[in-house]
Amino acid sequence: MDDRQHNFDEYYNRPLSQIKWFEPFIDPQILEEFNNSSIKEGMNFLDVGCGCSMDSLFFACKGLDVTAIDFAPNAIEKLNDLAQKIGVSIKTINTSVLTISNLYINHFDIISDNGCFHHIEPSSRLLYAEQIAQALKPNGALYIRAHSDFESIPSSGELRAYRLSSDVIINTFFPRFKVEKLYPYNHTRTSSGISKVWFIKLRKRS
Repeated sequence: MDDRQHNFDEYYNRPLSQIKWFEPFIDPQILEEFNNSSIKEGMNFLDVGCGCSMDSLFFACKGLDVTAIDFAPNAIEKLNDLAQKIGVSIKTINTSVLTISNLYINHFDIISDNGCFHHIEPSSRLLYAEQIAQALKPNGALYIRAHSDFESIPSSGELRAYRLSSDVIINTFFPRFKVEKLYPYNHTRTSSGISKVWFIKLRKRS
């Protein structure tokens, strides 16, 4: 376990109430994708960097075949506990998105990333896009919610996330993906104001 993985794992070794990005709700943006049947029952769904994810729990409740991965064992343990309490079935794997093609090729209809990509080091972003592309079926969709460059950069913190520009996003995923949606939205209120997060929908080219 490297230092970054260790830091995340240590962070998840605390109550849910102290995990700052735990959200006991579904973003309206991803909920709308379910309501308009872009995401639907029976699909193979992968939640990358899942943490203790409401996305995984919600879509498992809605009849999708959900797999959730995170490189932090404590995150996986927390998600398993939540799934057991709610009574849903989720396949969880303690692994990194940067090696997911070792496990899955052309398998998933949907891949969801709610807060993982903005933690990926710049030197690994192209590898991330390659791994995602290999795990998705042709024409599969990737959804990302990530901090935008409309927000200020935190002055400190080992787990702080990068602020991403639209150019970084487009250059990372072209030409493997085409952009279907890319816009910032008001997410949550913080001590420094309202966070401005990207909602991104990308389609793997067949």
